[in-house]
Amino acid sequence: MSLDEQWPTPELIQAAVDRFTARMPGWTPTAAYGVAFVPTDDGIGWSFPVVNVGWLHRLPALVLGIVTGRRRGTGTYDLTPAALQSAVDLLAPAEAALMYRHPNLAAWRAMLGRIAAGQDGRMVVVFVDSLDDEPNSPFDAVFRAQLARGECSELHV
Repeated sequence: MSLDEQWPTPELIQAAVDRFTARMPGWTPTAAYGVAFVPTDDGIGWSFPVVNVGWLHRLPALVLGIVTGRRRGTGTYDLTPAALQSAVDLLAPAEAALMYRHPNLAAWRAMLGRIAAGQDGRMVVVFVDSLDDEPNSPFDAVFRAQLARGECSELHV
């Protein structure tokens, strides 16, 4: 991928999905996923800014899989700022597709901004393989609670 690459059409986004999937042997799509910034000084007042549900949100899940190494299964992964920046860089060409909203990119950049501003905390990504799976971490439990309340995102890339 070049620095000036852009994917303004659904076909170009699909081509990116196909390329990234080829880099991830054994990749299985998720039923749901999300990234959160959890402040060190506030163990209660945080949430996942974007709750992605369904196979239509494949590209952001796939780039998160690339940076975390997740190929299948429900799991919770810590994200370093460098890993999240890599995910942003991999997904950014999709912003050229103006027919879609891009809340994942906005949320991920906001998290990186909090880190850059010196706020202490950790970033985590939760992948849910099946909505019938039990939560595998306290972060996953928060994610599932948001999901149960219907706090899911609209169609986006």
